[in-house]
Amino acid sequence: MRNSLAVVALIVSIAAVLISATMVGVFFGLVLGVIGIVVSILALRRARHIGQQGTPRRTMSIIALVLSSVSTLVSGTLLGFVLYATQASNLGDCFDLPTHEEINECVDAEWERLF
Repeated sequence: MRNSLAVVALIVSIAAVLISATMVGVFFGLVLGVIGIVVSILALRRARHIGQQGTPRRTMSIIALVLSSVSTLVSGTLLGFVLYATQASNLGDCFDLPTHEEINECVDAEWERLF
C-alpha cells in the first residue's frame, strides 16, 4: 500500500513556499500553505496506518508539513504587512495620479512616512 498523499503534500508545500516568496502570490501562498498542512496531516495519518513500510513517506509528510507551515507563516506575515501598509497610508490615492513619475514619488513619500 503506497501513500501517494505524501507526494501530493510535498508538491503542494513546495509550490506554496515558492509562491509565498513572491509579493504577488502572497494570498495564493497562504491558501496553498493551509491546503498543504491539511494534506500533510492526512498523509501522516495514512503513513501511521501503513506501518514500517510507510516510513519514507512519513518523512516526506513531515517535510511537507514543515514547508507548509513556513509558507503559511511567511504568507500571513506578508499579507498582514501589506494590509497594514495600505490601510495606514494613502497609497491608494497615489495610483490616481496621471504620470508614472508622480506615482513613484507619491509611493516613495508614503513609504518614508510609514517607516
